[in-house]
Amino acid sequence: MNILICIENLKMDGVKRVATVVGNSLAKQHNIFYYSLSSTGSFFHLEAPLIKAKHPINSGKSFREDLPLKNSSYRLQI
Repeated sequence: MNILICIENLKMDGVKRVATVVGNSLAKQHNIFYYSLSSTGSFFHLEAPLIKAKHPINSGKSFREDLPLKNSSYRLQI
C-alpha cells in the first residue's frame, strides 16, 4: 500500500513527532512518503522519503507560532 503523510513542516513539534512516529512504524510494511508544504528539512529521523512542495510555504513558525503560551490571551492566575 502507498501512503502519503502530508504535513505543514517537520519542525520540532508534538503533532509532527506523532506523524513521524506513525509514519516510520508504517514504513516497515508499506510504502510511505512524507510531503512537506515547507522547503525546510525534517527535525526528526525519517524511515521514508521526504518530498518537498514545488512552491513551498515557509511561514517560519509552527501552527501555534514560536511561543504559544507567551502569546496566548489566556493567562493562568496563581
